[in-house]
Amino acid sequence: ICECNATFGATWGPDNTIVFATANGEELRRVSALGGSPEVLIRPPKDSEPTGYYLPHYLPSGDAIVYTSIPLDMVDHLSDESTILAYSLVTGEHKKLIDEGMDARYVRSGHLVFARRGELMAAPFDPERLEIVGPEVPTDTKISHSLLSWNPFTNTGAGQFSVSATGLLAFARGSVFPEGELTFVLRDEEGRETELSLESKAYSRARVSNDGRLILLSTGYPPWAVWLFDIERGALSRQTFETSANATWGPGEAEFTYLLKEAVDPGLYVKQVGSGPGRGERLAAGADWMPSSWSSDGQYLAAYRFNGEEETDIWILQRDGTAEPFLDSEFYEVQ
Repeated sequence: ICECNATFGATWGPDNTIVFATANGEELRRVSALGGSPEVLIRPPKDSEPTGYYLPHYLPSGDAIVYTSIPLDMVDHLSDESTILAYSLVTGEHKKLIDEGMDARYVRSGHLVFARRGELMAAPFDPERLEIVGPEVPTDTKISHSLLSWNPFTNTGAGQFSVSATGLLAFARGSVFPEGELTFVLRDEEGRETELSLESKAYSRARVSNDGRLILLSTGYPPWAVWLFDIERGALSRQTFETSANATWGPGEAEFTYLLKEAVDPGLYVKQVGSGPGRGERLAAGADWMPSSWSSDGQYLAAYRFNGEEETDIWILQRDGTAEPFLDSEFYEVQ
């Protein structure tokens, strides 16, 4: 039908057009089902908090869609800060409908049904006025909900259910992705292995200190944070207290660099080990950075950065925050 990147939701309208979401949520696009070049339907306003639009669904009239809005700083994890909105294709008006919900569809009983952390919910809805007209209620149906996955390509927020025009519901029974459990093993130069007695969490990254005494850990499940494990003492301590990810050692021996993924002032931060609450010093602004490793002299950080076109490129940052691209191509470069 058309060229596009990975889509986070698509809907086929009665006028034979398809509305779909881009993987980074920068806009909803529309294209003829017969094929052609897609056009931008709506995109988040630039002067608002960074937000992505996902999971569109036509209403039966074809005059409006409902879709899910998610703060971009949380899109890797698709938090409960999501909002369901309606958009009129006739007037261009947006209307907020439901907080903490995802992937809404209209059913002929006059309800919107939607997913909330693995539960199918319903709310009375007026499709003409585009308004919720009654309280939200649970349906006592547990569904598979693509939420809280460590993999962004499976962390779509989609509820695995469908409702026919006659009112028949089909769904995959389940819930959100469970918290994974990882076992850490140390292997010495001679191949001997020692399993660590580390508290079970969904760790997504581990970095061993130069002296081999400490392990810097990042978790990919709530609470998203940076942790420190002392191998000799067997003690785990929390190092960040806001939504954080992808920590690496440096630039100093007792410092680490991490990505802060909050709505206010996200970016790469440098923090002292054991310094308690607080963000530390910001090195670079934006939630599109992933730190990889510092040079041995602590002057240069290799990082990869999302370039807005579904690829990542490798950058080099200096200690003063100056950044230059190292490998900028059409491909997906990481680590």
